[in-house]
Amino acid sequence: MKRTVIAFVIMMMATIVLAQSTENTTSSIPSENTIEYLFTVCDDAAIVSVKGYMYEGWDVFFQVFSNAQGAGDTLTALRRANVDGAYEWSERTTFRDGKQIAPGQIASARILIAPTDDPAAPAYTQLVDDLNDGCGAALYSLQNSDDAGDPVTLGSGAALADGEIANPDGGLLNPILEITPDAVVVLGPRIPSEITRARTANPGLIFAQCDSFYPEAFPGLLYDTDDFRIYWYWYAATPELLEDNLSKTVYSVGINNASVPAHDITVGSTLERDGVFYRFFTIHAGHLREGHYEVEFKQDWTEPINDGFQDYGAGTDVTNIRANCNFDVRRNPLGVNVTVNGMYIGSPGLWHDYDATIQERELIESYLESLKDSTVGQSGN
Repeated sequence: MKRTVIAFVIMMMATIVLAQSTENTTSSIPSENTIEYLFTVCDDAAIVSVKGYMYEGWDVFFQVFSNAQGAGDTLTALRRANVDGAYEWSERTTFRDGKQIAPGQIASARILIAPTDDPAAPAYTQLVDDLNDGCGAALYSLQNSDDAGDPVTLGSGAALADGEIANPDGGLLNPILEITPDAVVVLGPRIPSEITRARTANPGLIFAQCDSFYPEAFPGLLYDTDDFRIYWYWYAATPELLEDNLSKTVYSVGINNASVPAHDITVGSTLERDGVFYRFFTIHAGHLREGHYEVEFKQDWTEPINDGFQDYGAGTDVTNIRANCNFDVRRNPLGVNVTVNGMYIGSPGLWHDYDATIQERELIESYLESLKDSTVGQSGN
């Protein structure tokens, strides 16, 4: 069932001066910016409808996320609805990069009112969730918003070398966001795999080299309703170095011993973040059936390169890159049926002899121990 969420908020600090008359009058113009909104999730888009009054220099902004309360992937960039005075405005915004929200999955939107040219300084912000239980109609005539970008800054290339992982949607790959605490009373032996249950802020977003970058790249607790994207990236100090590096780079990626064909790899455009130039590579796997998965990642160079920070290739300290990412997919707790990608089949166990699961448990438990006194660890939110 869709719900209309109404919020009236006073933000204008300046005194509103109304035209004077010889008679007493009551103005219909509110003394503050107001907004009434309805957010509806569809399979491949969201419908946002807003109504209210907006003073000059202010606008409505919104951004859609793949999980509740602003968590998960960013399904859209930050969008600006250019409204002025009394307004009624709707838009059907298609999710970028072909992303989908499965039936029965919750998505969310961040609604804000901010200065037209400064969305990073909102005077009002609100998160609203909706369950994908069917796509409704827009409340008002459909209009077009503007792309206001992704107002998240990224660290420098040097900072990324310290273990931070870039996110193709902007910012950094998120660590554990939600922790389900253990029961107070545990009957029988404590099974290590049952001790920790955690969802990340990006469920289904998998860094191809995650086994080498715990806990920052921990895939978290994953369900078959998650929209799986496996990605990696390369960055360089200049666009010219980036193009040169990639012209001499050979990637080979497999999932559970099945080679990923080149046409299934989406190559993004060059992005500049904090003076460093990036290229992201993404495999959109969609929904995966239950089981264990291992991404095998290989990177080679046809001749030595330099990215402006380090040398790579034959005769250097890094002659090639060999990495893996192991993760498990579980049946979603709501029992929602989804259409899975039949190209990749989950296995009942690990593909290699070493027990990556034990390594994962040790690293996760160490990370959780460091969080136990934090707000996240205490609340589980």
